[in-house]
Amino acid sequence: MSNARAILKGVGVTKLFGGLRAVEDVDFQVEEGEVFGLIGPNGAGKTTLLNLISGIYPLSRGEISFCDHRLNGLKAHQIAHLGIGRAFQIVRAFEGLSVMENVLVGHLFGSPKSRNVRKGLSEVEKVLAFVKLEAKKKFRTSETTIGDKKRMELARALAMHPKLLLLDEVMAGLNHREIDELMDVIRAINHMGITIVMIEHVMKAVMGVCKRIMVLHHGRRIALGTPMEIANNQDVIKSYLGERFSQLNLK
Repeated sequence: MSNARAILKGVGVTKLFGGLRAVEDVDFQVEEGEVFGLIGPNGAGKTTLLNLISGIYPLSRGEISFCDHRLNGLKAHQIAHLGIGRAFQIVRAFEGLSVMENVLVGHLFGSPKSRNVRKGLSEVEKVLAFVKLEAKKKFRTSETTIGDKKRMELARALAMHPKLLLLDEVMAGLNHREIDELMDVIRAINHMGITIVMIEHVMKAVMGVCKRIMVLHHGRRIALGTPMEIANNQDVIKSYLGERFSQLNLK
């Protein structure tokens, strides 16, 4: 760890579903201003961990804190109001609303401050321009592509003015060009000073934008390090990446 302040901490984080240990005794610290990757096989507990951070699931054991606020026992909206935004793997759009109206919902309800709709629309326009979706602001979500929906999901989370942004497989279903474009958007978000925790199976994206990566397997942390350290970690290669990936030149 560097001397940067830890914005998010987890100690002994555990989630049980009956006899299933979805996440077990996971410790982590996310530094303020970094992009922190979270990878592992399907069923490793990655999305469960994000659900614990964002208050969708209550902890079975352990503690999570954000900016020195203890998150245990807080509701999802309370955690969002502290400054944690979330973009989901499966885009949860309000189908009857336009792209702009969907993002406006995040702006109006993702903050504890009372906001004016007219001012909110002006701010939403800026966010849509930032994610390069301004041209489709009046489209119904049913009229947009999967790439557009992913950008809209990002815009809705950004409209909440988060200090920390949780991204769950935002690259899923995108083509190579769309992945490259979204990587640039994520870098730009991070350059704004927003800390990011991202789950991703697209290794090009993980290795290209993350400062550090944590690997989960069967709910436990098996590795934590830089992209190069993770790519050469034998436990990670055996459980997830495979020998072929370990032979790639990642420098």
